[in-house]
Amino acid sequence: MRHYGLLGGIALVALAGCTTWHHTQITDKSLADRQFVQDDGYCVRASHGSVPVPQVNYNNVSPWSSTALVRGSTYNSATGATSYGSYSGQVVSTPSPGAAFTGGLANGMNIGAAFAASRAQERIYKGCMYAKGWSDSSRPKDAPAATSPSRLLSDATARKTEGAVKIYSTPEAEWLADAEEFLTVYPAYRTEPLYGRLNDEVKRIAREGSNNVTGPQVLLSAHESLVNKALGASEPQEGSEEHFVTTFYKDAVSNNAAGQNALGMGFLNGWKPLSKEPKRALYWFQQSALAGDPTGQAGYGVMLFRGNGIDPDRKQGYAWVAKAAASGDEVAKAVLRKLDMEISAGR
Repeated sequence: MRHYGLLGGIALVALAGCTTWHHTQITDKSLADRQFVQDDGYCVRASHGSVPVPQVNYNNVSPWSSTALVRGSTYNSATGATSYGSYSGQVVSTPSPGAAFTGGLANGMNIGAAFAASRAQERIYKGCMYAKGWSDSSRPKDAPAATSPSRLLSDATARKTEGAVKIYSTPEAEWLADAEEFLTVYPAYRTEPLYGRLNDEVKRIAREGSNNVTGPQVLLSAHESLVNKALGASEPQEGSEEHFVTTFYKDAVSNNAAGQNALGMGFLNGWKPLSKEPKRALYWFQQSALAGDPTGQAGYGVMLFRGNGIDPDRKQGYAWVAKAAASGDEVAKAVLRKLDMEISAGR
């Protein structure tokens, strides 16, 4: 059995986090709930570009960021009034890795662009909700809340495990790696009283949740719960290297393939504050690969082929790269040709 709790002895379970929205104009809870269902559905579609309004414009301001401007109207079903609002926010991507996967392979896999698109969707969704009169800041006493389930634990362990090598020798070893990773991303929890609060929150989650989640999801869920109670660690300053890492760490834990690939690259190359940890890079590429992402499959395959973070498995590594290439991914095809050349040369 796998055990959790920073101090051990707690069975793995989880509690989904949540985002609480309140409407700035609607004071009747039943009306707010009905309006929320409509606006939430609309803004999800807007974030994916399937509906034309609110209007979304981008203004590129640097290679790593752009500005999203969202405009929209809000219909107040309680008063019959229509109001208009706008929201602008910076959409920040991770630095494009540029460097290849191990041995000069997979150069050009644009993890940064895919990750930026994922973050842009989140920003556009929030901007759309703001434009429609919703707020996720402190709720006034007379404003009814509408709660939407967090996507953090939405598809927890929906992963096929065929061809998944065992990266850690024991569940306890994997949990220690999960915890060390989290404490690297959020180092404030290494000190009291935050460490004790986090440990207690993990134990609470263990008593109340379900088994179908990963260790990183338990830790991030505990952190979000503490933040909601104003008891957790603060987020790094926007634009800092640490902020980039926490951003794609959150996406990776939420089963976003672009975030998992970015975190894998971070551990492979030692992006601050991460150190070079091939085994952890392999873990995140494996998560992405098992979800069917070609970039993750190629990265996972190359690391298996080379023996980065684990004993080499050339046969399985080659198979994963071939699988990525079969999806039509041009970079994966180039990686596969490189492996073919090495094999033909007897290397």
